Parts: sequence; structure tokens; C-alpha cells
Amino acid sequence: LAVLIYFIHHTASSIRIESLLASLADETAATIDRLFPERLGDEEPETGGEPPDFQPGLIVRPQASGYVQSVDSSSLLRLASEENLVINVVARPGTFVTERDPLLRILATKAPGEEKLDAQRSTVIVGIERTPYQDLDFSIRRIVEIAQRALSPGINDPTTALYCIDRLREALVRLAERRTPSRCRHDDEGRLRIVAEPVSFEAVAVGAFGAVALYAGTDSDVLRALASALDAVIAAAEGKDRARLLGLRRSLRQRLSDAT
Repeated sequence: LAVLIYFIHHTASSIRIESLLASLADETAATIDRLFPERLGDEEPETGGEPPDFQPGLIVRPQASGYVQSVDSSSLLRLASEENLVINVVARPGTFVTERDPLLRILATKAPGEEKLDAQRSTVIVGIERTPYQDLDFSIRRIVEIAQRALSPGINDPTTALYCIDRLREALVRLAERRTPSRCRHDDEGRLRIVAEPVSFEAVAVGAFGAVALYAGTDSDVLRALASALDAVIAAAEGKDRARLLGLRRSLRQRLSDAT
């Protein structure tokens, strides 16, 4: 009987929106820590100049369509060093690819054998669904979608949207405090081995707040919360490119002025 009572209580608690958002926020924080381990002020790594042109290059394609779930960069770096390659990661986590789309582009003095290509292909995990492991946009998007549904005319639940905005502010302030890694990775001898475009902080932040703002309408509470969250993120992002965030904040302030 005690176990049954505990199970019912646990189930009821776990499906509350506050519990769900806390769980999503924890996963998002873990993804940020995984992708952006260094904080602002840490020493900048050497980038080694502009990467080479990978066109046309040797192309590695997936064996089946799906979403890129993760890239094992450590294994890819080791393989590139062993074969004296420079590898461009074309499809980063979250990208949907088909059998015809490139995963990797390779510059090599001689073409690697099929076995080596399979080893490089295996460093990129492709599955039928997106996962939050290395896909920050997906982690943020799940919170955004809850806010959008809450603000839809059929539901009209601004309180839930305010919870979501609080969690978005928490995640994006954490992201703003992290240093964006270089797109170039080198081996122990300083030779360029991997080129991969990092996630853009400003694109993630503007996309998240902008998507919620589209559904906010003239709700002054939601607009005020969005503007306040933007203030916190912009303050944390000092030293980064904030032009689009500042423009979004001005737009929100104007909408809030019109609504009140």
C-alpha cells in the first residue's frame, strides 16, 4: 500500500509542468556544459588561420537517413591524425541527412581505404530522432514549444509560458557566459585536423526568444518577462555580438509600450 501511494504521488508530481521544465532545464544545462566547457575569460586557443577549401574533397555519406545525434570528435581527431587528413564536419548534431547528403568532407594526400572511411563514418551517430546530447537547439526548442502551445489561442495559459521564459533565461545566461570554441581543432603537433562550425550563441538566443515573442501577442505579462529575460542574457553576453539581441529587445519594449 505504501509503495502504491508513493507511486501515485511520484507520478502526479513528475507530470506537473514545473517538474517537466526543471528536467528539461537540467538536460539543457548538461548540453551547454558538454559543448561549451570553457567560460568567458579563459585563454583563447590558437585557431591556426583560415581553414582550407574542402571543395570538392572526398565525401563521407550516411548509410541511412535520419538525424545526426552526436559526433565523436576525439575519435575523429585520432583517425585524422593517423591518416594525415583534414576533415570538415558538414552535418552537425540536429541536422537531418539522407543517404545522398554529406556527413564529412576530407582532404587527403591519398584516398583512405573503405575500412578507414567506415571508421570515420562511425564517429557520426545518425538515428531516427533528435536527442539533447549534443543538440543544443533541440534542447532549447523543447522549452520554446511548451511556451508556444501555452500561448496558443486554444490553450491560453500564460502562466506556463512565464515558467518557460524563466527556464530559457536560466539556460541562455549560462550559454552567454561560455566562450564559443574555435571551429578548428589541431593534433598534438599543432596540425589542423578538424573543421566544424560551432553553435552560434546569438542565433540560439534570438531564435528562442523570437519564437516565443511571435505567440505573445499583446500579453503585457509575457512581453515584460521576455524583455526582462533578454536584459539578463544581454548583460551576461558582454563582449559577444549582441546586435540582433538588442534589436529584439527594442522591438519587445515597443510592443510592451503599445500594449500598456
